[in-house]
Amino acid sequence: MRYSNKAIILLEDKFLQNRVETILSEQNIIPAGVPELSSLESIRLKLRQNGTLAFIQEEIVALSKTEAPPFIIIMSYHNTIHNSEHEDRTELFRSVISAFMLLSLSRDFENLNISFMIPYRHYDHDLIRKLKADHSLFFSGMKFHDEPMKSVIEAFRSDKKRFDSLFTLNFIETDGNTEHINTKMKLYFKSIEKRISFEVKKEIEAAPVIKKNNNLKADVVFKKKDGKIILNGEMINDSGIYDGLNDSQITIIGEWGSSNLLDINDKIIMTVGTLLENRIITYKDELRIYLRDNCRIDNSIAISTANLMNKLFNRFAGAYLCATGPNEKILSSSPGYSLLKTHIKRIN
Repeated sequence: MRYSNKAIILLEDKFLQNRVETILSEQNIIPAGVPELSSLESIRLKLRQNGTLAFIQEEIVALSKTEAPPFIIIMSYHNTIHNSEHEDRTELFRSVISAFMLLSLSRDFENLNISFMIPYRHYDHDLIRKLKADHSLFFSGMKFHDEPMKSVIEAFRSDKKRFDSLFTLNFIETDGNTEHINTKMKLYFKSIEKRISFEVKKEIEAAPVIKKNNNLKADVVFKKKDGKIILNGEMINDSGIYDGLNDSQITIIGEWGSSNLLDINDKIIMTVGTLLENRIITYKDELRIYLRDNCRIDNSIAISTANLMNKLFNRFAGAYLCATGPNEKILSSSPGYSLLKTHIKRIN
């Protein structure tokens, strides 16, 4: 399942919103950019114009299908949108989760898992404890007139396993030490990255691969400016045979084909993860993986590499395979080239 680098952030607390946006921006996660979903004020205005929150469902489904489902939703469980003394302050939250329930029934979204961060204050502790214990409380007061939607809601309300497979909910108390809260948010965002990475790896592993009777070997190497090497995701001090490599480039050396496809994908993922953890690169950089003449590929790598580029590495400013002529020619004649072509750069 591919996710975008977009976040839907609906918070009354502007100070908290600024902190959230700052932390997310470090990982190249940005607000969704949909006017109707940009703030609680925008939702209140649209609600006054339309009279209902039906537009929430329409905008979320359209955003997810046009780009990809958002990386995260950040909103409180209680929200004031009608400015009425007796309003149901959970209506907006329920409208948002029902939109994703509907989306999960669409083709290509069967494996959807949407991450929520739900901030709360200390006085809501008992309520949050109850919500964690009984997911059916999220459905209290949900009313839909059309029978299909009522059936969808009932299916998720009565099946906790199905609800948990669609939603990952993280409740964060926002009273107390600011740095502690920031740390909790960062840890949660990192856990989402790991989950998405695991999902992409499972998709790649499930794809049909034509095995060959050979034993290909290759390494994924990154040479730091200080001469140290990151080899297949691990930092080593001795550059050894890699002295001649260009600094600050991910380079694949050896033979990469169908029989070691998953192994090299894992090595690429581990290498990129090490670079991110050590802040050698950030999501605001372009990710370039070099396939020079010391790398021999076959045409089986295109589809799985396209999955990496389009689903796992899509949050970088750009993600490219930089290939010399012979390797570029193999890629351009491979099954799956149409999925990969925007991520290929030819080099000399």
